Amino acid sequence: MKKIISALFLLLCLGSVVSYTAVESQAKSTVLEQTTEESLTNEAASRSGYRWRCDSCGYTSEWHAFANTAVKRANEHMSKNPGHIAYTYRV
Repeated sequence: MKKIISALFLLLCLGSVVSYTAVESQAKSTVLEQTTEESLTNEAASRSGYRWRCDSCGYTSEWHAFANTAVKRANEHMSKNPGHIAYTYRV
């Protein structure tokens, strides 16, 4: 009888440890997700790159890592829309 009680006690203790570990890992996962989102937001705000803008239609491009891709897209825009004037700038 004592062995059964000891075994039940051990199972109860292990069950509570497993539950606690699951809750703890979920909390850590949530904190990690929030930290990752914040760092991505801060990184996006602070990164330097290039954009282009068309004065004719007022379009402003998304961020480009390299000047040549921004220039290429601006030139494509101007060739598709004759008369539009676009310029590339650093952000």
